[in-house]
Amino acid sequence: MAKVGEGDARWIVEDREDGANVNNWHWAERNVFSWASARLRELLQGVVLPVGEVDPSAPHDVRSSTSSSQNNNRSSTYARVVVYKVDKIEGDAMLYNRKGKLKTLADLKVEAKWKLVPSTGAEQSEDSKDAVSGLLKFELYDTEPDVNWTCSSQGAQAERAKQVLRTLGVREVQHVAKRFMDELAEGGDVDISSFQRKPSQLASNAPLTGSLGAPEMKTSTAPPPEKKSASSAPATTSKATLPHKTAAKKASLEIDEFFRCSPMDLFLALTDERRVSAYTMAKTSIKAEEGGAFSIKSGRYSGTFEECKPGQRIIMKWRLDKYPANLFTRVEIDIKQNEGHSELRLRHFGVPAEFVHETETEWRVEIFERLRMVLGYGQPRVF
Repeated sequence: MAKVGEGDARWIVEDREDGANVNNWHWAERNVFSWASARLRELLQGVVLPVGEVDPSAPHDVRSSTSSSQNNNRSSTYARVVVYKVDKIEGDAMLYNRKGKLKTLADLKVEAKWKLVPSTGAEQSEDSKDAVSGLLKFELYDTEPDVNWTCSSQGAQAERAKQVLRTLGVREVQHVAKRFMDELAEGGDVDISSFQRKPSQLASNAPLTGSLGAPEMKTSTAPPPEKKSASSAPATTSKATLPHKTAAKKASLEIDEFFRCSPMDLFLALTDERRVSAYTMAKTSIKAEEGGAFSIKSGRYSGTFEECKPGQRIIMKWRLDKYPANLFTRVEIDIKQNEGHSELRLRHFGVPAEFVHETETEWRVEIFERLRMVLGYGQPRVF
């Protein structure tokens, strides 16, 4: 162990203002659902699929563009399928950073409308009796989603459209999905240069001086203290003066999470005894009212409620069983509706510094991720 004054400055752990999550080393998240929704609409509404030539005078004969072009005695119409309206996009689209690595989460349900558009003649309206149209549905969580094209019409043109949609249509939507996932992995509309830092940027900022780039070490020039002989020691003993006990360092946490449920459902997921017991798989006792006590996971988390506003706000005195005896921290949880999701913001004050990482893990993994998995309020993430 180095003597006082002989240490290396790089050994010192700085007490920084941003020390709660330096350089986004712990979990840092961005909700990019707004960008994802707009980008998917843009990509899908650009989908156009050539159907080929269909002879309107032969309603039971389906011909390819090649065979039809060989028969010039019949009038034909070159048609194409156009995705003209995206009705619904709902789900999750997130970026999150963990230990300097950027990861993505997409779990989206998409519904759109398509129609068959002829290249010649008047375009038929969607409500027309002879119009060929239908729906496009798929769930997007990877680059090869299961695509479901449906057609609400019958006849030769409808049959030809179905054949194209089952082959070319599926491939085209999967191409859109891959392009979208690639753009999401690049950060979407988020500037990932500030969101994610490379490991080389996490090195110490201490100035390097001296030979070989090593910081100069200070050496003590003071003479060593004189050793007192045993005979000079006092005959009587006295109690050693103990140093004053310094207050333990405390820190704060701030966590933002998004859940696919209503604010009231999320509130109940955190305060209803049966629901909490279901996803923690342990004995739980909760009295969700002002002054009411709670004990979760057989006493692992305990405390009292200071404020309970259904679907809006929860304030608690909260402790982890590993905290020093009789130490309670303050937890504030705000819930609000946000673009088809419920947004939760948790602020945790007065956490003992040595338990910051463990406390954050308890919230994110043991509570929020279990809640998603068991209650189905979003796709769980693996950290």
